[in-house]
Amino acid sequence: MKVFMKQPKDHLDYEIDLTDWLGEDDRIQNVVVDAPDGIEVTSTGYSDTRAVIWIKGGTSGVEYKLSPLIYTNNLVKEVDLLFIVEDF
Repeated sequence: MKVFMKQPKDHLDYEIDLTDWLGEDDRIQNVVVDAPDGIEVTSTGYSDTRAVIWIKGGTSGVEYKLSPLIYTNNLVKEVDLLFIVEDF
Protein backbone atom coordinates (compact mmCIF):
# COMPACT_ATOMS: atom_id res chain seq x y z
CA MET A 1 0.00 0.00 0.00
CA LYS A 2 1.33 3.38 -0.98
CA VAL A 3 1.03 6.08 1.72
CA PHE A 4 0.69 9.80 1.03
CA MET A 5 0.67 12.74 3.44
CA LYS A 6 -1.50 15.74 2.51
CA GLN A 7 -2.91 18.85 4.09
CA PRO A 8 -6.67 19.45 4.13
CA LYS A 9 -6.47 22.32 1.59
CA ASP A 10 -4.14 20.49 -0.82
CA HIS A 11 -5.53 19.74 -4.27
CA LEU A 12 -2.81 17.61 -5.84
CA ASP A 13 -2.25 14.83 -8.34
CA TYR A 14 -0.97 11.41 -7.25
CA GLU A 15 0.62 9.06 -9.75
CA ILE A 16 0.50 5.26 -9.88
CA ASP A 17 3.24 3.76 -12.04
CA LEU A 18 2.43 0.28 -13.36
CA THR A 19 5.40 0.01 -15.73
CA ASP A 20 6.90 -2.99 -13.92
CA TRP A 21 3.52 -4.75 -13.59
CA LEU A 22 2.22 -4.45 -17.16
CA GLY A 23 2.99 -7.01 -19.84
CA GLU A 24 4.85 -5.92 -22.95
CA ASP A 25 1.70 -5.39 -25.05
CA ASP A 26 -0.62 -4.31 -22.22
CA ARG A 27 -1.71 -0.67 -21.77
CA ILE A 28 -3.93 1.19 -19.31
CA GLN A 29 -7.41 1.84 -20.76
CA ASN A 30 -9.33 3.34 -17.80
CA VAL A 31 -9.12 4.31 -14.13
CA VAL A 32 -12.10 4.16 -11.74
CA VAL A 33 -11.95 5.23 -8.10
CA ASP A 34 -14.58 5.93 -5.47
CA ALA A 35 -13.66 8.20 -2.58
CA PRO A 36 -14.87 7.70 0.98
CA ASP A 37 -16.86 10.49 2.62
CA GLY A 38 -14.71 13.48 3.54
CA ILE A 39 -12.20 13.42 0.67
CA GLU A 40 -12.82 14.06 -3.02
CA VAL A 41 -11.44 12.62 -6.25
CA THR A 42 -11.77 15.52 -8.68
CA SER A 43 -10.30 13.86 -11.76
CA THR A 44 -8.49 10.81 -13.09
CA GLY A 45 -6.23 10.32 -16.05
CA TYR A 46 -3.80 7.85 -17.52
CA SER A 47 -1.11 7.17 -20.07
CA ASP A 48 -0.05 3.76 -21.34
CA THR A 49 1.71 2.86 -18.06
CA ARG A 50 0.69 5.44 -15.43
CA ALA A 51 -2.56 6.39 -13.75
CA VAL A 52 -3.10 9.79 -12.13
CA ILE A 53 -5.69 10.71 -9.50
CA TRP A 54 -6.40 14.28 -8.35
CA ILE A 55 -7.42 14.47 -4.69
CA LYS A 56 -8.64 17.35 -2.55
CA GLY A 57 -10.04 17.83 0.93
CA GLY A 58 -9.95 15.60 3.92
CA THR A 59 -10.08 16.28 7.65
CA SER A 60 -6.90 16.75 9.65
CA GLY A 61 -6.15 13.68 11.76
CA VAL A 62 -8.13 11.31 9.52
CA GLU A 63 -6.78 8.56 7.25
CA TYR A 64 -8.56 7.73 3.98
CA LYS A 65 -8.08 4.51 2.01
CA LEU A 66 -8.80 4.58 -1.71
CA SER A 67 -8.63 1.51 -3.95
CA PRO A 68 -8.54 2.59 -7.60
CA LEU A 69 -9.32 -0.02 -10.22
CA ILE A 70 -6.99 0.29 -13.20
CA TYR A 71 -8.27 -1.41 -16.34
CA THR A 72 -5.79 -2.51 -19.01
CA ASN A 73 -6.24 -4.26 -22.35
CA ASN A 74 -6.22 -7.63 -20.61
CA LEU A 75 -6.46 -7.21 -16.82
CA VAL A 76 -7.83 -5.24 -13.88
CA LYS A 77 -5.43 -4.09 -11.16
CA GLU A 78 -6.65 -2.85 -7.76
CA VAL A 79 -4.18 -0.55 -6.03
CA ASP A 80 -4.54 0.46 -2.37
CA LEU A 81 -3.61 4.03 -1.45
CA LEU A 82 -3.67 5.53 2.05
CA PHE A 83 -3.99 9.29 2.46
CA ILE A 84 -3.03 10.66 5.87
CA VAL A 85 -4.39 14.17 6.26
CA GLU A 86 -2.56 16.47 8.66
CA ASP A 87 -2.65 20.24 8.98
CA PHE A 88 1.10 20.80 9.40
